[in-house]
Amino acid sequence: MYDRARELWGRERARAIYAATLDAQHAILAAADEIGAREAFRLVGMLRVDPPDAVRAHLAALLEDGFEGVLVQDLPGSLQGLGLLTPHDGAVHPARWLRTLAAALETRGVRVFERTTVEGAPTRDAVVTTSGTIRAGAVVVAADAALGALVPALASRVRSRRLHMLATEPAPPALERPVYIRDGHEYAQQLPDGRVTLGGFSDLDGAASWTDRAESNPAVQARLDSFLREELLVEAAVTHRWVGLVGYADDPLPTAGQTEDGVYALGGYNGTGHVQGFVAARIVAELISDGESADGWLYSPP
Repeated sequence: MYDRARELWGRERARAIYAATLDAQHAILAAADEIGAREAFRLVGMLRVDPPDAVRAHLAALLEDGFEGVLVQDLPGSLQGLGLLTPHDGAVHPARWLRTLAAALETRGVRVFERTTVEGAPTRDAVVTTSGTIRAGAVVVAADAALGALVPALASRVRSRRLHMLATEPAPPALERPVYIRDGHEYAQQLPDGRVTLGGFSDLDGAASWTDRAESNPAVQARLDSFLREELLVEAAVTHRWVGLVGYADDPLPTAGQTEDGVYALGGYNGTGHVQGFVAARIVAELISDGESADGWLYSPP
C-alpha cells in the first residue's frame, strides 16, 4: 500500500516507483494495441477494502503525491470496512497477453524455445540446457519464485511462497472490479464470462507457505470456500483449485540488475509482478544496452 511504501523507502522513492509503474502500464497497453492484444486487458479500476483508518491513510498519501483515489462505501457482498478505488488499475489475462506478445516477437526474429530444461546455474555468457549450450553477450534470468534457485547469489534474497487460488463456474454479477481485502491478503475478481477467482489466506498457511512445491493446504482451500460464500456471497460451484509459487523479498522490493556472478536477474515481485516486471525488464535491458539505467535505483536494495 502506498502509505506503507513511503514509510519503507521515503516519499521520493515511493513516488518514483509508483510513477514508473503507471508509465509502464501505458507502455504495456500501447504494445498490446500494436500487436492486437488489447482485449486481454480490462481497465475497470481496483478496490481495496480494509478498516476505515487504514484506507484513509492510503488515500491521503496518494492524493498528497498527485495520484488518484476515491473512497467507496458501497462494498460488494457482506464485506465490512471502507473501500478505496484506484481508477487507473485493472486486470489482465496474462496467458493471452503473453502468448500474443511472444508470437509478435517471433515475427521480428526472436527465437523462443519452450520446454528446454536448464542444467545448473547460468553463467554470464552461457546457459547449459538438455538440448545444448546457449552462448550470448548477456544472460538474463527472468523468473519469480524460482529466481533464488536459478541464481545462487540471490538464494538468500528471494524466497518461494505458495499462494492458494480457486475459481468458480459462471455466477451472477458480484464484483465489478478486482478487490484486495485485509491489506492484500485476499484478492478476488469476476471474469467477463462470470467466473469468480479468489485467492489468499497465506497467513493461515503460516510457515508451510514458504515452499517451492506446488502442493495445496486443504485448510486454506476450506477457508477460501467459506470466504467465497459468507463474505463475497457467491454460491456458484468451485470448478478449479490450484497453488501459484511467488517470489518474496524481505525489503520488499523486486530484483532487477546484475548479480555478483555477472548474470542479469529480475524477479521476486512479492505478489504484484505484472507491471513491476515490465519496469524491471526495462531496467535490465537498459543496463545491457547502455551500461546504466536512470530507473536502476528504484529497485536497489536499501
